[in-house]
Amino acid sequence: MQGLLHIPQFMEWLKQHNTPAIPCSIEVIIPRATTGAGSGVECPVCTLQTLAREYWEGNPIGGILGRFDRGVWNLARHPIYSLDFLRFIRVGTIFRPRLLGEAGQEDAEEFLRWLLHRIIQNSTTNLTWPDEYEALFATNVRRDATCSECGTRRTTAPSIDEGPILSMAITARPSTLQRCIREYFQPQAPVSIQCTDPRCNNNMDHTEVVSIISAPEILIIQLIRSRFSALTGNMFKVRTPVAADQRLDLTAYQENTNMPLVYSLSSVVSHAGEDLQGGHYIAHTTGPPPNRAISAISDFHCLPSDTATLRQDDKTHRFPGREQERFQNYILFYTRTSNTGVYAESAVPVKRTTRGVKGGRIGKKRSKGKA
Repeated sequence: MQGLLHIPQFMEWLKQHNTPAIPCSIEVIIPRATTGAGSGVECPVCTLQTLAREYWEGNPIGGILGRFDRGVWNLARHPIYSLDFLRFIRVGTIFRPRLLGEAGQEDAEEFLRWLLHRIIQNSTTNLTWPDEYEALFATNVRRDATCSECGTRRTTAPSIDEGPILSMAITARPSTLQRCIREYFQPQAPVSIQCTDPRCNNNMDHTEVVSIISAPEILIIQLIRSRFSALTGNMFKVRTPVAADQRLDLTAYQENTNMPLVYSLSSVVSHAGEDLQGGHYIAHTTGPPPNRAISAISDFHCLPSDTATLRQDDKTHRFPGREQERFQNYILFYTRTSNTGVYAESAVPVKRTTRGVKGGRIGKKRSKGKA
């Protein structure tokens, strides 16, 4: 959550929630008499607004954090929203099953994905809100497959919404972020598709390539650190270091490689411990201009840091009241810096494709996706 609170584009967009133009939908579904502070069921987006305001004004936020936490779990228990919450929490034989409302810590990526989902769903009465959400977070891609026998190329999926978080596997040791990205967009494993060229004897061996059609203003990357062990039958944490690039150039992965697509690192969420549903999470964040001070945040403690530590993986920290711990990078937050003439940090988001700006303020029909 701290990663989002340090991104100006997100903060400007969040201010629009629960205004006359974009009312809060929870108060429509659950009568106002049963909502609000102290009533048990409260919109987490409204509370997040209050938390963000108090946080940046330098006021104590302990009580608001507690209210936000209680509001999330009370909403999760509500009959209308309980199934919605559970579908973002991994369960099953290879994941630790968790009971709804169980005390403890959730996977930071699962919680972030659910929070982004609720932000969009809690304001569905406004037609531009979902499009602005897509402009901020959605990555739309096209999938093409090339026949290994004759080289015939065909589009297998013209447009897919990859959702607000790109989940990238760590397949090598040592590894780099560039390698994770390359394997995400240019997977090496062949796909089984029948060739469309009749001279190819129906060859089924194809190589798939993923191209970006439209890119978000805020790029969120999850480094997948949970892996299943067939030997033990349990999940284990992948500790391979993957440093975060300060400047991320994805131009080569676009449909149109003549248009720059460059991002700058904003925040990093790291994890210490054996289990991503436990352990301890911290965030390294970049402050607002002109200083853009780097801070390390752990619960209510905030310590000065630097750019090298922001990028570094396998960080070592000792926060007040805790033992020294080693943290691995888990969630990376990037903000778009290319085409700065089209978009400003304080502006309403505009959807941009690899061909340029899509629409004006945003008025195009949004594509179907996970979000």
